[in-house]
Order: sequence, then C-alpha cells, then structure tokens
Amino acid sequence: MGIKIEVVSRDVDVRSGTNSRGDWTIREQHAYLHKGSEPYPALIKITLEKDQPAYEPGNYQLADNSFFVGKYNDLMCRPRLVPLVAQAAPAKAS
Repeated sequence: MGIKIEVVSRDVDVRSGTNSRGDWTIREQHAYLHKGSEPYPALIKITLEKDQPAYEPGNYQLADNSFFVGKYNDLMCRPRLVPLVAQAAPAKAS
C-alpha cells in the first residue's frame, strides 16, 4: 500500500492563545492523504514548526524522521514531508 500526500495550497491556518504555561501558537497546513487502493483522498492537517515555511503545492511522502518512539514506547508520527519522486517506467526490452 502506497501513501501519497498532496498539498494543494500554501495557505496556513494559525491559532494562538495563552494558558498557564504561557503563549502558544499552532500553524497547520491542509493536505490530502491518498492511501493505496482507497478510492477517495482524506483531508488531513500537517502541523508546521514555529518558523517552518509552508509546503509548496505538490505530491509528497512521509520522511523517515516523521516516526519516533513515544514516552511509553508507542510508535508516534509527526508528519514531515519530502517531495515524492516519480519512479521512471522500466525500459522495454527490444
């Protein structure tokens, strides 16, 4: 099963506020998750780091550093995207 993430806009949603630990800001960009044989993509949100620029429109895959082990040894994912490189079609034998 292949996973492709499609970014269609550079728009970033920003939310901020204050709590007992101080000021906070969350920056998110919308994208679509295409999963293998699923007929329709799912709308997802990608959280951006504090000074991270928005992803350009295009197709991406998850970077290896998207995955990490959590506090209780559970597998966690914080999506980080790398451009999806189109695979060249195999050459035909003559």
